[in-house]
Amino acid sequence: MVTLPEKKRNLSNRESPEAFHKEVAGLRNVGYTERLSRLGLPTLELRRLQLDLIFCYKIVFGLTSLTSSDYFQFGSNTNTKGHAYKLYKLQNSCNVRRKFLSCRILTVWNSLPANTDFSSLAAFRRAVHSTDLAKFLH
Repeated sequence: MVTLPEKKRNLSNRESPEAFHKEVAGLRNVGYTERLSRLGLPTLELRRLQLDLIFCYKIVFGLTSLTSSDYFQFGSNTNTKGHAYKLYKLQNSCNVRRKFLSCRILTVWNSLPANTDFSSLAAFRRAVHSTDLAKFLH
């Protein structure tokens, strides 16, 4: 279960992402980060970021019913550092949209390395999972 960070405090104990890890034998008295380390799992925050990037890829390359022009503006400058699929926010004066996927993911998307493989969804998924996204985690 991937949850929004601002909703963590609303989860009941049984629905807590940590509840499952505590049930694994020998991990009841171990902290969250140590449990993740022992189980070889990424944090919820990292999984959410990776899934946001993958969903963004699906929007950009038309693999969903969503229209990319409703969410993003493609960069017209082909002389940029990094990859060729730079995205920009649509102009909006409303502060509410800053938590929307289309706004929160752009910095990460545009920071992907130039050698990121955009040739297929599977290749992009592998690239995202092998890219160090630590600087974007809180």
